[in-house]
Amino acid sequence: MNYLSTTLTATFMFLATTLSWHIQSCDADIVFDFTPEPADFSYEDGSQHRGFLTREGITASLTGHSDSGLFIALGKVFLSDGGIGVSIIDGTNNDEFKIDLAMSDNFGDVNERLLLSFDQTVQLTGVTLSGLANGSHAELIGGPESSVTILGDLFGTSNTLDNFDLTTANITLNAGEQIGIGYVSGEFQVAGFSVSAVPEPSSLILVSLVAGFVLTRRKRNLQ
Repeated sequence: MNYLSTTLTATFMFLATTLSWHIQSCDADIVFDFTPEPADFSYEDGSQHRGFLTREGITASLTGHSDSGLFIALGKVFLSDGGIGVSIIDGTNNDEFKIDLAMSDNFGDVNERLLLSFDQTVQLTGVTLSGLANGSHAELIGGPESSVTILGDLFGTSNTLDNFDLTTANITLNAGEQIGIGYVSGEFQVAGFSVSAVPEPSSLILVSLVAGFVLTRRKRNLQ
């Protein structure tokens, strides 16, 4: 029985260590960088309405859109050396390699946005924008039918790249939930963004159970 007890304790301690390492690793930032252009970036059915990039087991989906609820995914995403841009399908005077103000043939001027979503729950920890002029700014906004501003103070500088640390904003996205990086003034490209994985509740519960078992065994051995 002592041998069995020791073996079980060692096994549970190994599991606890492994799970704890997994949860701690979820805190590390996973970077999706588009400068230089990633060779493994792909488009959905070649249509360019949605692009995909996978890093460390997490797949990001990027969809071109506008700020009007009248439109449903009518933008296309374009990858270039400077990052990701959006083009409204029926737009004129529109730079397809930038996120800017597009003149829609049907609905007038529209603000472009790039929608981000992921195949698992993540926390958005950073965004890098390229070419955003000093004084101009972008915003983080809700999904395709939303006008809710989540973070509206992504102001440009004289730098080529502007890095925005979002760790304190606590922006958690469930799997498939969308957030937009949208035009307010000026024009820009999305050069990259970073996320951290959020551990599943079941993993946290299992770690708690394993830790409780190990502590109980240790207390019994000390008595």
